[in-house]
Amino acid sequence: MTPRAAGGSASRPNEYADVPEMFRELAGFDPDSPDFQRHRDKIVERCLPLADHIARRFEGRGEPRDDLIQVARVGLVNAVVRFDVETGSDFVSFAVPTIMGKSGGTSGTTVGQSRFLAG
Repeated sequence: MTPRAAGGSASRPNEYADVPEMFRELAGFDPDSPDFQRHRDKIVERCLPLADHIARRFEGRGEPRDDLIQVARVGLVNAVVRFDVETGSDFVSFAVPTIMGKSGGTSGTTVGQSRFLAG
């Protein structure tokens, strides 16, 4: 899979083209094993810049920057937990609405997330 095929464009290749392979590797671990958790944590760490970028888009709308980042990172963790690489979908395309709170609704989330979405 080329970077462009993974959701990028000719002028800006997908910065996360390596993530689907990370998910395929994750599928090889027993979900109850420490290796599974460590590998899932690596995926989250790899994608933190995506969550932080989304959080920055909402700066200046009345919420503290740290709150925006925290909500975005919780959304990223949710996206990593829920993503199924076998569907063939692009992780970034799946993660962005999840990070923004649109794909899972706001139930069970913080007040800050509701404000985050209102911006």
